[in-house]
Amino acid sequence: MHVLIAILTVIAAWLWGDWRNWLRYYPTMQFMALGNLTYNFICSNNFLWRFIPDSFSNYTIMELTYTFIVFPASALLFLSNYPDGTFHKKAIYYIKWILAYITVEYFFLIKNGIIYQHGWNIWWSIAFLIIMFILIRLHHTKPLLGYLCAAILGFFITFYFDLPARSLLN
Repeated sequence: MHVLIAILTVIAAWLWGDWRNWLRYYPTMQFMALGNLTYNFICSNNFLWRFIPDSFSNYTIMELTYTFIVFPASALLFLSNYPDGTFHKKAIYYIKWILAYITVEYFFLIKNGIIYQHGWNIWWSIAFLIIMFILIRLHHTKPLLGYLCAAILGFFITFYFDLPARSLLN
């Protein structure tokens, strides 16, 4: 299933992404990759959520696929199609992206393809996705503020979910 998600994301990015101006979006594409790498590094021993790899893959390859293919392609698609206009139009755009991501996660949840720990659940995922897409746009327009807000979010999650300090030191 993870390979299918990667293939579909690449096809969608190829068809609807603004590849002519990809360098405009590249820093935020890297921001998403860095966020996933940071999560996997900090939470390697005490994850909040973890996808189960396909039978023909392993966790590392699956996460690298999301880090370097799915998430950057998603950022390109999200930013290059971001609407001009009213707050309502932008809110609908955010809702569509959040629903797309949470639908995939829900599918994994009902198929036992994702594990939650430390009190994380699908409701926290929805809250995280709302913030994540806002941060993607914020990073694109104001990168330093985007990094600051992401760091604050990371500290909040680490302490709120009582992730053991040893996970940061091991």
